[in-house]
Amino acid sequence: MRLFILLLASCMGMGLHAQQPARTNNALESAPTLEYFFDNDPGYGKGKLLGCLDQGANTYSISLEGLPAGAHLLNIRACDDNSNWSTTISRPLYVCKVKGERANRIEYFFDTDPGCGLANALEVPGNGEVSYALPLVGVGSGAHLLCLRAQDEQGRWSTVLSRPLYVINASDGEVTAMEYFFDKADPGVGNATAVAIPDTHAKEFSFDLDISQLAVGEHQLCVRARDGNNQWSMLSIQPFEIAGAGTGVQNVIWTMQVGMEATTTECRLTSDSDRGNCLVEIVNIAGMRLAAAKWAAHDQQLSIPITARQGEVVIIRVNDIDNNRTFLRKIRIDR
Repeated sequence: MRLFILLLASCMGMGLHAQQPARTNNALESAPTLEYFFDNDPGYGKGKLLGCLDQGANTYSISLEGLPAGAHLLNIRACDDNSNWSTTISRPLYVCKVKGERANRIEYFFDTDPGCGLANALEVPGNGEVSYALPLVGVGSGAHLLCLRAQDEQGRWSTVLSRPLYVINASDGEVTAMEYFFDKADPGVGNATAVAIPDTHAKEFSFDLDISQLAVGEHQLCVRARDGNNQWSMLSIQPFEIAGAGTGVQNVIWTMQVGMEATTTECRLTSDSDRGNCLVEIVNIAGMRLAAAKWAAHDQQLSIPITARQGEVVIIRVNDIDNNRTFLRKIRIDR
């Protein structure tokens, strides 16, 4: 199904600049051979040979024969004349088995899967590749998963393709700059990965998150924005996991989804994610604590009494003390 080849870059043919192999003395030895493998490391010298490595850029065509459809990791490394190995270069790829069947249905959803055939339908292209502009109506501000899948004429569904994105609504205020980073590697305000800001008159916009350099496992997405007064917001933090099932990077999962609703007298939190015992703290933008409470792991809901004004912005921090995760977001009290 050509849709997936369009949306996930495949490394079927790739240019490789090999990393420097280990040094045995002050002179860097040449790297005459390369090997590659998919997913699981068979050990040094036990991968599939690619032949000699010439100076400069080298391009190889790598066979996918026998590799099942789905997400995988392509791994390449070099060995010099003294049998010293370079570090292993890994690149995610997605394999699609195209057997000539035409797509019968293409559909998408955000975050929660309604079931095969019940998501939002997209126009099926006659031939070749196609791109779509997806509406964000009803998708709230913050981190989300855009999920797509296709069905062939035989009624068989593909696996779900998931990609993280971040949504900004105009009601959040003027945004003149935006940036993000992962985990605890904060490079400082203004120095993180910048986001291209579209027309400021647009009601809403979204941007993709580049997770290609992240390893399988748990991570934290950290986002901040700058307003028209050149003031940077607090960080919005969303924990997530890049999950694997023996075939490399498979999908992205938000590990602590928390629903939030606040009134002038109460803050209600909901979560059915796999989380531990949490400590919840609510503060206003001046840093004054409005409330705090414990949230037991087995409780899906929590109500916290507060005293606030309509239109006031509050910051809610949920600290999962059992799993060392933090969820941090600001919301506006609308009633």
